[in-house]
Amino acid sequence: MFLRKDFPGLVLAAGLFLIPVILAGQGMRGGDIAFDMDVARFGAGDGWTYLEIYFSVSRNAATHVRTDSGFLARLETDIRIMKRDSVLMHKRDILIDPVHDLSELEAVSDLYNVFPFYLKPGKYDIRFQVTDLNSGKSGWIERPAAVTGFQDDDLRLSDIQLATQI
Repeated sequence: MFLRKDFPGLVLAAGLFLIPVILAGQGMRGGDIAFDMDVARFGAGDGWTYLEIYFSVSRNAATHVRTDSGFLARLETDIRIMKRDSVLMHKRDILIDPVHDLSELEAVSDLYNVFPFYLKPGKYDIRFQVTDLNSGKSGWIERPAAVTGFQDDDLRLSDIQLATQI
């Protein structure tokens, strides 16, 4: 009897506890601009790992404003590699997307960028924010990244490079 009566309360309590734990493991996102981020790692030698962080956003997500030669979108990207609460590395960039006519945005296409970092093996957090400089809207992603080391005798090709050679 005790279990049946309190079961909904237990499920709710467990859910409130587990949801943040699950989200923290997979990362979180928010804001007004939806974008994608991915990470690849490569052995760099001497105990270092070369990390590439890939960013893509739909061109339609950016606000294009009129200029003398057409329309222009400006997106600021801000990425931080964190260890605990300390910023280890920080990179900021501005992507510019000029178009002659807004009808060019009807085709499905994205804006891309790649951010390179060299890291020692360890546990990090990646905090990535994109801000539309024309509208002020922004979006963000925060996710953990476990950077593992490579043995010196490991094959030094990425999975992508290896697959294209087959």
